[in-house]
Amino acid sequence: MKNPYVNCIIELLNKNNFIERLLYYATRLYSDQMKIGEDYEEVKRVVLVAIVDFEIEELKEIDEMETKWKLIETKKREKILKIFLI
Repeated sequence: MKNPYVNCIIELLNKNNFIERLLYYATRLYSDQMKIGEDYEEVKRVVLVAIVDFEIEELKEIDEMETKWKLIETKKREKILKIFLI
């Protein structure tokens, strides 16, 4: 596997849209790698590392310090994209 694109995000203030911004950053890193006519196999994996100084509402119920998110198909719960790791 090729070396991934890694984006480290440090946030001190909660602007109440953190999850949406993470997804935006990941998809931009992914799509910015491609030019018209290029093969998707050339695209590198995207990894986001987020360090925050606030509680993320969507993660309140999770006790772990580190979490990994992946895009999945909801009915069968199968991972559909290996390219993103947030």
